[in-house]
Amino acid sequence: MPSVREWLGRSHEKMGVADCMASLARVVAALLGYTVGGIALLIWLAPSARESELYSASATGDAAAIATLLERGASPHVGQVSDWEPLLRLLQPAQPPPPAGNEEYAMVVDRLLLDSCSLLQQAWPPEFFRRPFSTTTPLWIAAELGHTESVHALLAGGASPNAGFTAGPCGSIGWSTPLHVAVVGGHSGIVSALLQAGADPYAGESAGPWGLARVDTPLSTALLADVPLSTALDVMETLLEQGKADPSRHGSIFVGLPGPSPLEEAEDEQRGHPVEFRRLLRRYATAAADGSEGVAAAAGQG
Repeated sequence: MPSVREWLGRSHEKMGVADCMASLARVVAALLGYTVGGIALLIWLAPSARESELYSASATGDAAAIATLLERGASPHVGQVSDWEPLLRLLQPAQPPPPAGNEEYAMVVDRLLLDSCSLLQQAWPPEFFRRPFSTTTPLWIAAELGHTESVHALLAGGASPNAGFTAGPCGSIGWSTPLHVAVVGGHSGIVSALLQAGADPYAGESAGPWGLARVDTPLSTALLADVPLSTALDVMETLLEQGKADPSRHGSIFVGLPGPSPLEEAEDEQRGHPVEFRRLLRRYATAAADGSEGVAAAAGQG
């Protein structure tokens, strides 16, 4: 019995170079066609987003409109919601009218549509897709865009400082907090306002299903923020002093395994962090070991 390599060699000899190239071209064309078709299908079935008036006002930084909407009873937690409306329409299609003069053909098409939708409903019940794909609170978008007055208005109206962006049911795909995006943007005033309102200084961002890929704390995020050095130091000191964030506390990497702490990341010379980061984190790490009096002393040294 010939080996696979011998069989391929004989096939190559019988087909010739031109035939092989033509076959390869057909395979490539088919793969490209499937790829383009798959992308088009994903775009068509992509979640559609709906925004509340409060979310729109928060995105534009209209603090006066935010105060007015909250006074009228708008919920500070309802912002932008993405759902699977296109897919729900596919799972529950309307009956198409039969084309004139071809009733038999129309019956076959109807039967195929109903059978296909029945299979889809068995695999993915419509009730699952009625859950939001992602939610974004007005406070999250205001913090991300640096609208300080809007953040104060939303917090005064009862917005939760820890409710931000979630993707997937119950944040199963990923989530991030208003504090995280405020740190990324270098908005130290918003960071201070969120901490004062009770934001968790360790709740930052989760990536991957249920945080299995990585969970970053705001202090770790501050090390990587693309902002001027003075701004990054200001944000970090706010987290350390006001939020009492521990620079020696570890985040997590894949499947909850402990990752490096902010102090370890700053001291890793291969990461290329400024020496000012190391000095600041060392000072607070040493102060944390000495208790509250040491933290107060570290803040005074800043």
